[in-house]
Amino acid sequence: SSGINAEWPLRPGEVEDWVGGIALTDGWVYGGLYNGIITRVPGNPTRESRTSSGISTLQVHEKPIKCVSVIKGEGDVIITGSLDQNLAMVRSEADKMEQVFVLKGHTETVNCSGVSPSQHQLASGSWDTFLKIWTTSLNEPCDEEEKKKRRKKSSSEPLLRTPL
Repeated sequence: SSGINAEWPLRPGEVEDWVGGIALTDGWVYGGLYNGIITRVPGNPTRESRTSSGISTLQVHEKPIKCVSVIKGEGDVIITGSLDQNLAMVRSEADKMEQVFVLKGHTETVNCSGVSPSQHQLASGSWDTFLKIWTTSLNEPCDEEEKKKRRKKSSSEPLLRTPL
């Protein structure tokens, strides 16, 4: 049969914590967990591949993830929103996941997010009663203040971005 096997891997004990948000692509299932980790698992694994080797994880928040959105492409870009009042943009490639941006601008929990049909913008909603619009471009520069900090020191931390 085709489609996603709903029984695997989100059975109790298969992921590290409660699932706060989920997004699907043709090849992957992305789960945002309450421990701040995003988990990526194959979308329709065969019986032989149902091992932990197909699962990737990345810590992107300090508090629970409440929503997950995806921008589909050659490498997916995953957007997570959290109780820590931030969103994270994560590049997902075949062999790894890497956090690219931290999106700061809300003053309360980010509860929902969605990507425009053109996939050029992202909207987020928060308990602060604001809807914020963000660019989804991975190539546009980050905030001026962040660029100045980067020039002074080299950092492997994700870049900061604020709403449009």
